[in-house]
Amino acid sequence: MAPPRWWSDPDQDKVFLVDLQTRKVSGTVELQRSDEPGRSVEDLSGRVHVLLKGSGQLLTLSLADGVELDRRWVCAAPRGLAF
Repeated sequence: MAPPRWWSDPDQDKVFLVDLQTRKVSGTVELQRSDEPGRSVEDLSGRVHVLLKGSGQLLTLSLADGVELDRRWVCAAPRGLAF
């Protein structure tokens, strides 16, 4: 299994996109205050789905450029995610 190309920081409400060749942050996605990004999974289309524990939503990002594609409510206390 390949290592993830993103990293989320719930304390800062940010998701960082990482270039694995240079091992440097290639982009930052600023989220809403108290979103608390948590577990995430990449699908086969190059999208990353991130659970937002603070807002109870599932965020979908484009891994290529960090653009927010979708945000939908899933439950009051999301904790797990599977693909």
